[in-house]
Amino acid sequence: MHVGALALDRPLLNGSGVVDVVSADEDWNLPDEAVIKLGAFVTKTLTRDARAGNEEPWAEAIDSGTLINAVGLANPGVDAANRDWTGLAARLGMPVIASIGGSVDDLPELARLITSAGWAEALELNLSCPNVDGGLVAADPAAASAAVAAVRAVTELPIFAKLTPACAAPAQVARAVEAAGADAVTCGNTMPIRAAAPDGSPLLGAGFHGGMSGVGLHLIALRLVAEVAEAVAIPVVGLGGIDGEAAAQRMLDAGADILAVGTGAVLDPGLIARLAAVLQ
Repeated sequence: MHVGALALDRPLLNGSGVVDVVSADEDWNLPDEAVIKLGAFVTKTLTRDARAGNEEPWAEAIDSGTLINAVGLANPGVDAANRDWTGLAARLGMPVIASIGGSVDDLPELARLITSAGWAEALELNLSCPNVDGGLVAADPAAASAAVAAVRAVTELPIFAKLTPACAAPAQVARAVEAAGADAVTCGNTMPIRAAAPDGSPLLGAGFHGGMSGVGLHLIALRLVAEVAEAVAIPVVGLGGIDGEAAAQRMLDAGADILAVGTGAVLDPGLIARLAAVLQ
């Protein structure tokens, strides 16, 4: 299938940052052979300058299939990515989608720099990170629309707008980003939570701020996908709690055109290959 000019051999992506192959911390990487059945690889979110991220711990398991995290957009910065990731598509044998985020004012410049560097075939606008200041742009249709329009003005690359489950009117946001020039919407990101231990102490290095992913998010993600899919004509990426074929089918039934896996693939590295086999 196609998303704008981006051709996908199969409608299967990874969740940005959760499934990684280029992290400086090897503990966050999956081997290349675990991801080669994807239709395209989505990078961790890049910002204008390098970010160390929040204090560790960045993530904690709260049950067998659910994680909470607050990484804080740790990344090498766009200049380093433009230098070091030029061979990533050839290495993986698939298109690369560059996720970009941080300050909304930086998005057009990030898009321009990555487009000029030529290593990515599409952009994902992370408008929905719950653990950085100002991260939930996707909760506001006007702000999300303005961000997409500003990027659309500087690049012809396909744009995925990444929405948030923490939104009372996701269909309105989806229609706004579609009108502003988005080629697809990704539904969605982690759900903002208060990361409190049973004794009331913070569970994460970022304190009580964090996001929930994995099976605990699945029913929320299905609702987001269903509402957005009814509202837009562009492709919808369903992301959240896909841990096997049954969950993947529920996401397709909700209206997703493309599936994306994050926590499920980290906990079960064979998941991508199994889903790819049924998405031919």
